Amino acid sequence: MYTFHTSELPENLMARSVTTRPATMADVAAAVGLSRSTASLAFSGKRPINPATRKRIFNAARKLNYLPNRAAQSLRAGRTRTLGLFLHDMDDQWAQSVIAEVKAAAEELGYYLSIMLETKNLAHRGTGYFQGLADGVILHTPSITDDLKRSIDRGFPAAKLTESGDHPNIIAGARFSHEDVYRRLMDYLMQAGHRRFGFIWLSEDEILKFVLEYLKRKSIPVSPVWILQDARTCEQGRAAFRELRRRGPECTAVICYNDQVAVGAMAAARDQGLKIPGDLSIAGNGDIESGRLWSPGLTTVQFPMRDVCRQTVRRLIDRIEGKPLLPPVHKTEELIIRESTGPAPK
Repeated sequence: MYTFHTSELPENLMARSVTTRPATMADVAAAVGLSRSTASLAFSGKRPINPATRKRIFNAARKLNYLPNRAAQSLRAGRTRTLGLFLHDMDDQWAQSVIAEVKAAAEELGYYLSIMLETKNLAHRGTGYFQGLADGVILHTPSITDDLKRSIDRGFPAAKLTESGDHPNIIAGARFSHEDVYRRLMDYLMQAGHRRFGFIWLSEDEILKFVLEYLKRKSIPVSPVWILQDARTCEQGRAAFRELRRRGPECTAVICYNDQVAVGAMAAARDQGLKIPGDLSIAGNGDIESGRLWSPGLTTVQFPMRDVCRQTVRRLIDRIEGKPLLPPVHKTEELIIRESTGPAPK
């Protein structure tokens, strides 16, 4: 390892390295023309402060490279001003969006974000969050550890983006009724003449159950062999599509668990020389960038990720700070019809 010495630096840079001192709270306050106590409130959260003023203070702090003494803040406030975010893994198609939106929302409210990926040792490693390393957690995982359940029972604040039924004390960022958008998707495909539907899904969740029951009421049964599960990534979607074509080549429309699975299915269809939507229609869920950029563009269900993440962070922080908790906002998903779906082949 090579070590630089100050004698090797340019003269002007060496001068700056000697004279520059760390920025203080007083420097931040002076930069925005406010008192030191007002600037301090933006970081401590002890009293409400105008969001526009808080944003000016944080922007000035970033420009000055001001680093607050988090240990001192924690001792004074009895809180770390840190939110934990538990993710299943980075293969989740929403992981990057969730991180970006939760981080932005937390920063606007004066909180830091710490991220943990779900592993076999999550229960052990996550215990620190429940014992003071974070003031609350947002869960973007399919499972909840026993440690976390016990902590929630004792009053530890936890939230999910949408209502899940995993625990009565988990805060939901938003309430959804998925039935409406999937009813519209299936009606659109049936009006286009489709009667043979295949599904590439993760597991038999409430959405899949609803769609199958809805088709049954429309006298359109779905063979069990046309339902493939355990698909969540692009590559899994590709493999599942090949198996679906082997089992049910008569299927004219394939509904996928998410956009990653749908993109994998479209890639496999292209490998087999199938034309989309001439020979086959494919739909996904999520409206991620790869689905929008794929040719043909992917028909999908659009999830209002930004609004839901911000609402989740706001409600979690309200719980942490002991403020009144309003009911979760009811959100709706949008059906985005693009070129990957069309009339059933004759």
